Amino acid sequence: MRRFFSVFASTLLFWALPAQVLAQGTPVERGVDRALAIHIPPHGLATVGDAVEALAPTSFPILYTVDTFECSEDTGFLYALEETEILFSTDEVLVETTNSRVEITLYGTLNSTPTTLGIYGSCGVLEGLWESCGIQIPTTAVEVHLGVALVSLGGQVLAVADPVDVQISPITNPISDCTLASAAGTLLGQNPDAINDLLSEAIGPALEDVPAEMEQAIEDALNSFAVETTIDLIGTPLGLSLNPVLIEISSAGMIVAMDASVNVLASDCVDPSVVPLPDPQWPVFGDVAPDTSLHYDAGVYMGRGFVDELLTAFWASGVLCMEIDQLGDVPLQGGLVGAFFGEEVGALLGADDPAVLVLGGDLPPTSTFERDQPAIRVGMPGLTLDLVTELDHRQTRILQVGVDAEIGLDVGLVDNTIAPTLVIDEEGFLFSETYSEMVGPGYSANLGGLLDLVLAIAVPTDALTEITIPELLGIQIDEVFWVPTDDGEWHGAFALADLSGVEAIEVSGCTVDGLGCDGGGFEFDLEETLGCDDPAMGCGEEGSACVHGKVQLPSWRWLPVLFLVVVVPLRRRTTA
Repeated sequence: MRRFFSVFASTLLFWALPAQVLAQGTPVERGVDRALAIHIPPHGLATVGDAVEALAPTSFPILYTVDTFECSEDTGFLYALEETEILFSTDEVLVETTNSRVEITLYGTLNSTPTTLGIYGSCGVLEGLWESCGIQIPTTAVEVHLGVALVSLGGQVLAVADPVDVQISPITNPISDCTLASAAGTLLGQNPDAINDLLSEAIGPALEDVPAEMEQAIEDALNSFAVETTIDLIGTPLGLSLNPVLIEISSAGMIVAMDASVNVLASDCVDPSVVPLPDPQWPVFGDVAPDTSLHYDAGVYMGRGFVDELLTAFWASGVLCMEIDQLGDVPLQGGLVGAFFGEEVGALLGADDPAVLVLGGDLPPTSTFERDQPAIRVGMPGLTLDLVTELDHRQTRILQVGVDAEIGLDVGLVDNTIAPTLVIDEEGFLFSETYSEMVGPGYSANLGGLLDLVLAIAVPTDALTEITIPELLGIQIDEVFWVPTDDGEWHGAFALADLSGVEAIEVSGCTVDGLGCDGGGFEFDLEETLGCDDPAMGCGEEGSACVHGKVQLPSWRWLPVLFLVVVVPLRRRTTA
């Protein structure tokens, strides 16, 4: 997201003309208190829950295992567990927002396929065991809850996560048709939660680090919206800063509000102090995009005041006060000038006489937002274009043209890639002939092609960088709608998510050597599952988390403890 805002600002502000910008003067810093807002409505939170539900593994294979278990210094038994599967079903994932908190609750069930457990040996008071037990975990309800509180402090987002709360309904006797089945039944008769207590003891330590990892992941994700960048305007640096100043979590979803500051070394040819600072109000964040029935998954609201401040900084830098002596690699000479301004001008200048176009602008550009593409239109009123050449050994102004120009920015989405396109239409140029003592009227008739050429050179194609949105857990952006508010003060980019690429994690087989999986036999490619196949996007070393931008996803190391439920009952009963 940081790269998006940097490229967006560059798209509006980077004008790489082969020209000389007039002298810079005073440093100027301006700000907008209400610049940008990211809104995830309840519909989007529900989509996140759907993605987590689709991602959760549905089965955990337990491979054939033979091992020994010591019950005391002189007794022990050999156990053999046939292949089985722990089956996990996620029924629902709720992501709720209230009172500055995000509450995540997963509801599911746990059971297993039937298998056989062979016991051979002695354990405490149980001697001469030589039997085969049936074993199957009955369908058992599971509820996992994690709450996170979010606050904004000093331009940064802070997250405070509660300990993970795992609630498992009482597990009934999973063992049948052997001596241990009766022993396990006696144990459960005395304490119906005996198996749950053992399972909780095993799960607890594995979940201790999850809140801290969740805090870090959320802070990195939300703070990545902050931007601190510098854009080069033909040698003049323009500084842009965006910082979260407010987080609101309520029944309307989650809103991250941001302010902006822009600083630039102003040119002596303009006076930015005459431009009033904007004072917008936040838009109304609803369940649907403005003036539509469209339920969206995520929205980015961009203030017109913010865009105009970027344009004002662009203007204040003096980029519209420049002397142009060539178009691209072609020197500006009488022959080329005559092709645009007419034969009379061409006759006044020799074919090889050098000429200079002096561009000036007394007023800053302003933006308007459109419902259809191009989503943003930039108006540049009050431009002047002077043609200057050397006559009789002195610089002489031949003519002046007043220009009211408008260009568009089309922001499309193709194959999960944001592809901005500059829209230049000659019909968007209005010319007025404001000075012409040496030539007659009509010299502006063919200037549309000249302005078209100048602007095409001014914003080269490599300035409109395409931005590929990385897939996260298989979630892609299906479509983006640009819809302005009714008052035209805010523009919203409203995204719909595509979950067709989200697939459940497939877990390879795990054994129960030593009464529990310690991770040695638990293998799957987490980075591949997260769609992190490009080292440049932040895939770390083997065993580490996968990082997209600033968002770090913790590993799923807590999953193996679910396998302990198969054999945990044996430990408590055989050591009695």
